[in-house]
Amino acid sequence: MSRQLTLDLTPPPAHARADFLPAPANQAALAMLDSPQAWPQGRMLLIGPEGAGKTHLAAFWAAENGARRLSAASLRPDAKRNDGEYHFHPQDEKVYPKLLAAIGT
Repeated sequence: MSRQLTLDLTPPPAHARADFLPAPANQAALAMLDSPQAWPQGRMLLIGPEGAGKTHLAAFWAAENGARRLSAASLRPDAKRNDGEYHFHPQDEKVYPKLLAAIGT
């Protein structure tokens, strides 16, 4: 009797810019993402319903700009990393010249 092998063929998430499908619903977000000089105080917050593409936009922007992605929860003043240090110090703007908070990442 032969046994059939079970293979996990689930593809990894595709979060590159080339994998992003621009559409009327996300054109403004993509244009704003590509214009950091227009961001209020040099920051951008991606918000929207689940499945809107926030994680995808944040992933390729961070990869293209060498940015560190942070969860929204990590931006709380009392949020600490595993090493006990704080993620974000609003008083030390030099540490995070570019901030991208991706909800749900």
